[in-house]
Amino acid sequence: MEPLRSAPEASSFVLLADHQSRTPASFHSGPPVLHYHSKQCKLVILERDLLSTPALNAIRGSTPTANGSSDHTSTAATNNNAAADGEEGQENELVVDGVDVWVTSE
Repeated sequence: MEPLRSAPEASSFVLLADHQSRTPASFHSGPPVLHYHSKQCKLVILERDLLSTPALNAIRGSTPTANGSSDHTSTAATNNNAAADGEEGQENELVVDGVDVWVTSE
């Protein structure tokens, strides 16, 4: 996983369907294969998981919000199985909006 500061050009990839229709399974040469691309996704993640994953933590606040803030996450409290263990523990759930997802062969 690699955080990108600018989106790659979609034309620099071969679509997976095109790749599979013309390339034997034993080799591949040419541009990287684009397996999946989705724009403006929303990432919902526990704060501790975000902080423990450098690639995900790097995208936190990477794009300004509508109000001009550089922090591009919002926080909500979620119940951490309090009924199951009898504790009133809560964890912060962060939402990172506007994430473009590129899954490629690189």
